[in-house]
Amino acid sequence: MAAPPGMPADFSSPSTQMRLFKEYMIDFNRLAEQCFNDCIFDFTQRKMTPKEEKCEDNCVQKYFKVNQRLSKRFYEIHAVENPLDKASA
Repeated sequence: MAAPPGMPADFSSPSTQMRLFKEYMIDFNRLAEQCFNDCIFDFTQRKMTPKEEKCEDNCVQKYFKVNQRLSKRFYEIHAVENPLDKASA
């Protein structure tokens, strides 16, 4: 099975999949920690306050938007640097 364009040739190998999963989990944990530290202040009750919920939602949305834009730019730069990859796709 061929790898998707822009992905390593061994994309389907178990070791590559495990490495990508570990990277995903590291990013997820970093996001959770960052948003928690920025948004959660009141530890006197079990539930988040409306202000904390709004902050948390905004934090996660910003993270995903930035991540999406960075991925798009990275792909564009990669396509310019490697026109053969684009032509063979």
